[in-house]
Order: sequence, then C-alpha cells, then structure tokens
Amino acid sequence: MITKHLNTTLDQKKNAMSNLSRSIKQKLFSQNFALFVEKVSFQLIGVAIILSLFGISLPTLIISMLLFYVSEIVWVKHPKTKKEEGISLFISGVFTIFLSTLVPSSYQLIALVLKSFGVLMMTIGALRDIWKVSAHMAGTSFIFTLASILGNFAITLSTLIILPIVGWSRIKLRRHTLAQVVVGTLIGFVIPLLFI
Repeated sequence: MITKHLNTTLDQKKNAMSNLSRSIKQKLFSQNFALFVEKVSFQLIGVAIILSLFGISLPTLIISMLLFYVSEIVWVKHPKTKKEEGISLFISGVFTIFLSTLVPSSYQLIALVLKSFGVLMMTIGALRDIWKVSAHMAGTSFIFTLASILGNFAITLSTLIILPIVGWSRIKLRRHTLAQVVVGTLIGFVIPLLFI
C-alpha cells in the first residue's frame, strides 16, 4: 500500500516536472520570445558600438540610453515593405558615411567605424531589392567583429552568445531563410575587417 502510494506520488511529481519543462520550452521558443529578440537585437546594435568604442562610463551609458530611446521611435516608424526597408537602410548608410566625414581627424577610429557601418547598411539596403539578406544578423556580426578588433572581450563574448539566438528569431518569425541569415552574418563579419 505504501509503495503504491509512493509510486503514485512519484509519478505525479514526474508528470508535473515534465509539464513544467514543456511549458518553459514552449515559452522560450515561442513567437513572442522571437519578437522580443527581434526588437532588442535592433536596439542593442547601436549601444554595443558605443560601448565597444568608448568603454563603459557614465557618459557612454547616457548616450546609449538616448540611442535606445531613439531606436524605440525608429522601431515604431520602421518601414514595412521590402523596398521601403532597402531604401531606408541605404539612405541611413549614406547618412552614416556622411557623418564619418565630420569626425575630427584625432578620432579616426570613430570615423572608420561609422564609415564601415554605413557601408554595411548601404550593402544590405542595396541587396534588399534582389534578396532579403538579414540586417539584424549583419549588424550583430558587425558588432562581434568590431568588439574583437578593439579587444572588448565582454561584448565579443556577448555577441557570440547572442548571434545564434538572433538568427533563430529571424527564421522563427519567417523574416528570412537560413541562407539569408548566413549571408547577412558573413557580410557583417567581413565589412569591418575591410575598413578598420
């Protein structure tokens, strides 16, 4: 009798644990989590560039937070069609390259980072009419390469961990195919190496 009761209790606990595990997996790999990753990865690209270049300090954290809030506005106004996205990325790239020309010569590294990021955006924007390469993956792998070049171990490691999660979210949300995610990643890896 006691053994039967213990076995029943043990089975109930196993079932409860199995249900909890299934629930966690469903939430972790849900559409909502993929949407969260999509939004956050977009916002963290700019923040990671600032922190990679200048390190963590009160001014860089303030600038990063301002950039985060500006990206919230951009997110709401984000173009919805493939053509609009391509044009928006291309124009943003041209503007970023223009900004790189205004940076004083004593800050050459900043100018090079801006220029290479501008080229990245122009490249992804120009490709959008032909093929929808993942800008999220290009931006995230750009940060990985930039942080690696600058020797920022924390951001290098963080982006290395985040890369597969962002790639998964792009495929899960059916924004891109696996090939588009891989090509976006490769473009983001290569462009900073050419300019910095």
